[in-house]
Amino acid sequence: MLTLSILDESNNDNVIKFSKFPVSIGRLPENDLILSDLNISRIHAIVEKKENNFLISDVNSTNGTYLNKVKIIDTEQLKHNDLIILGKTFIKVYLN
Repeated sequence: MLTLSILDESNNDNVIKFSKFPVSIGRLPENDLILSDLNISRIHAIVEKKENNFLISDVNSTNGTYLNKVKIIDTEQLKHNDLIILGKTFIKVYLN
C-alpha cells in the first residue's frame, strides 16, 4: 500500500491511501488524486507499482515533477519518506 500525505498551498494536510495502480495525479476530476493547485497540470504525474516497487513519472507537465527537490527526467522509484513536489504542493510518501 502507498500512503501520500498532501500539504497544499492552503496548508491543508490530507492523507490518502492507494492500493490500486496506476494512480494519476493532476487537476482534472478524472485523476485518482485531484489537486487544486493551479501550478499543476491537468494530468501531471503517474505512480505505478512494478513488483514491490512504486515508480513515479512526470507526464509532460508544464512545471515538472520533483522528487526530493530533484526534477524527474524519466521515472524514479519512490522510497519511504520521499518528498514529491508538484507546483506549490508537497506530498510526503509513506510505504506500508
